[in-house]
Amino acid sequence: MLSCCVFTCLHFFVVLAVEKHLQYIMRSVVLAIGVLLLVVCIIAINNNMGLAHDAPTAVAGKLDISYFAFDAMKPIQLNGEWEFAYSAIDHSTIQEYSFINVPSNWANKGHEAFGSAVYRLLIQVPQAGTYALLIDNIYTAYRLYIDGQYQIEIGKISLDQEHSRPRFTDSVITFTTDDTSVEIVFETSNYFHRSAGMLVAPILGHPDDIIRILTSSHIISMILVGIFLATALFILYFYHSTNRDVSLIYFATLCIVLAIRAMAANSLLAILIPNIPTWLVSKLEYATIGISIALLALYSRIAFPKVLPKILEDIMVGISLAYSATVIATPISIYNHLFLPYTVFFGLILAFWIISMTIQFFSCKAVPTTILLGSWVCVLSILIQAFYYFFEIPNLFVINIAPIGVAFFIIAHFHAFSWKFITAFTISKRDSAKLEQEVAQRTDELQQLNAQLSKIARTDALTGLHNHHGLYQMTSKEAKQYNELSQEGLSRYYSVAYIDLDNFKYFNDTYSHKAGDVVLARFAAHLSAATNDSDMVFRAGGDEFIVFLPGHDYETSEEWARSLLSSFNNFSSVIEQTLSDQLGMLVSIPARHALSCSIGIAVHESGMLDIESLIQLADTALYEAKRIGKGCFHLEVLLH
Repeated sequence: MLSCCVFTCLHFFVVLAVEKHLQYIMRSVVLAIGVLLLVVCIIAINNNMGLAHDAPTAVAGKLDISYFAFDAMKPIQLNGEWEFAYSAIDHSTIQEYSFINVPSNWANKGHEAFGSAVYRLLIQVPQAGTYALLIDNIYTAYRLYIDGQYQIEIGKISLDQEHSRPRFTDSVITFTTDDTSVEIVFETSNYFHRSAGMLVAPILGHPDDIIRILTSSHIISMILVGIFLATALFILYFYHSTNRDVSLIYFATLCIVLAIRAMAANSLLAILIPNIPTWLVSKLEYATIGISIALLALYSRIAFPKVLPKILEDIMVGISLAYSATVIATPISIYNHLFLPYTVFFGLILAFWIISMTIQFFSCKAVPTTILLGSWVCVLSILIQAFYYFFEIPNLFVINIAPIGVAFFIIAHFHAFSWKFITAFTISKRDSAKLEQEVAQRTDELQQLNAQLSKIARTDALTGLHNHHGLYQMTSKEAKQYNELSQEGLSRYYSVAYIDLDNFKYFNDTYSHKAGDVVLARFAAHLSAATNDSDMVFRAGGDEFIVFLPGHDYETSEEWARSLLSSFNNFSSVIEQTLSDQLGMLVSIPARHALSCSIGIAVHESGMLDIESLIQLADTALYEAKRIGKGCFHLEVLLH
């Protein structure tokens, strides 16, 4: 619904700009949306989604926030030192804890990523009462206890991989404490991801504030998804209506892929489809990165052909698609380790791309200003999010930085596309009279071209024979010519052969449709060689052919059919060699699938010639021949 609303608004501005000549209004509005996104992003990062700025951090497994006024307390992210026990899963049996900073990846703290651990934190709250806890993804399964009471289990924790089940989703837990001391315990396990443990610290606060934070995060994600999908719809509409530039297809597909990634990365898929498997969400999240980079390269190749060397674009597309294919085909234990080197790879490529685009802008103005601005914002936002991620700097909003930068990039391109749309429409109206004059001047050229196209229309592209349209034309022509000669006492016999390839389906099913096309082309050549200059060969469709045999009576038609069938004795060997050369593989045709044909022949002996009736009778004879068996023929005489 959000995407439809955004698309409707964008379409309204397009129509308004075209009809009222207010081109700059639409461009300004679109650019203003992008600038607004950036401003919101900066404010949100600074505000950290309304969390308390002066909140203390945990020390030695204890966090004291008792000095806050309960009613005025803002949500607090539980950063700092938590008690930590690795290779444990039952907190009631732990005798001694060590400490670990939260947020962090325990795999970066000297532990194996695949394993289990228990986190524990004691909090001194302002007063007894009702609180809520917002829990982001904990990699990759956990069980929560508050004051010794079981609260929730996300996924399934276990000491071994066989019994563990990962799950990615946000959770909000509301609890009431009768004391000012609150114990929070997470029992976690990870046998799925290279990152393990708490990469985002839980948030403690009043229930209304916690729900506000979660809702705001989801609204931001939905807005981004709406922008991506609405832009894709608009670009596809623009492509369909006015411009067949294939770069628009690449860009619209890029927007759709980005929408899928935004939903996968921000838990929207888990909300929309509660039972969606975690492995599928993870594959979508990672695979869409490579697909997006490949689509960006293909789009850039057409839209900005001088920005990147073609070989670099090919490498960019090849490696990105190979990465995505690896993500799809392998478990996360394999493809997750490729994420960091691939991130470095596409980071270097993006840096080269943005520098080249900037050089193009200042040297020859080949890149619009808004697109250059959008590209810089996009690249910088990705670098900022990577900086926060790899240096484990806690910020609740940081996960949205790169998507918002990408959204600004998309909006900047929409801004450029819309301008092209308006400009093209204006030029079209202004030059309509001139175009009409040019059309009139080129009428002769078009007539010549139509003659050439008419010939092409009568010819089958694969075999070079007359096609069904050519058959229709020649049927009338031949019948007219024959009947004129008949009235002058110069009538002669006339036969039509209807031919169907035997075992053709075997080649399509076994060696692909390309092999089938090779077989059809060679058979057409073979059939043409078996006919006289006065005979005419047509491809009726599929693996069926029609041959006009002027002057052939019953006996000569029978001889022709026998000769054609006997010529197939070595045809399979020829096809084997041809397919082996064409497909680059050894092709061996079993005897039961040897190529042959069935032939039905209709003979006209006297009277006015009706070739359409003759073709129908030949078709009937063909069915009789196929009933007899493969490699057979059958003749019928047309009676008047």
